Amino acid sequence: MSRTLFDQTLAPKQINQKRRGTVVVSVALHALGLAVLLVLGVRAEAPVVNSKMILELAPTPKMPQPPPPAPPKNLPTSPVNPAAAPLTAAATFTPERPLPPPKMTGVFDPTNVTPGAIGPGSETALGPAPTPAPPRPAPVPVTPRRVGGDIQAPQRISAVPPDYPQVARVAKIEGVVTLEATIDAQGQVRDVKVIGSIPLLDKAAVDAVSKWKYTPTRLNGEAIPVILTVRVVFSLR
Repeated sequence: MSRTLFDQTLAPKQINQKRRGTVVVSVALHALGLAVLLVLGVRAEAPVVNSKMILELAPTPKMPQPPPPAPPKNLPTSPVNPAAAPLTAAATFTPERPLPPPKMTGVFDPTNVTPGAIGPGSETALGPAPTPAPPRPAPVPVTPRRVGGDIQAPQRISAVPPDYPQVARVAKIEGVVTLEATIDAQGQVRDVKVIGSIPLLDKAAVDAVSKWKYTPTRLNGEAIPVILTVRVVFSLR
């Protein structure tokens, strides 16, 4: 009885161990089959490429030819200056000929030198230094002389009539304005002064006489300035 029970107890354990071994073998076989299928499939799908075929099918690209060089342009040439210095040094050169020594025509005596002379021997060539001319004296202004005696009154060449002021016309002012004028050696009127005044007519008289011109007055053949008395008459008639 006890033996039977012992056998029954060990039997399921042996059965379980056999099942486990079968499962392990089955799994290993399946894995090996899958690995073989994968390897065969990869080899069947991957195409075999021949490197020699690729080299023969791909033609060698041709490089484009560079364009031909442009012909050189004919640049204008400037004329060569014969007097210009050369750009390159000459291989040989000719030495210059020495100049002959100067010939001495006389002996310089330092004691025989004229003041103001220039260089040796100039005392005989140039002579003594010239004496500068004295400056000309400034012309002495001639004092105007009054007319009378040997001094004759100058003759009037041209005269400008005075402008009658409108205020004096409306006020009916008439009269004579007496002036004293200086006539220079050329006959031009220079200085005009009023010595007999009419207030509304003085300026018109001075402006008119300043534009008059006279002949030069001479004394002993020389033109001189003179003082002349001039009367300017204003009349409404």
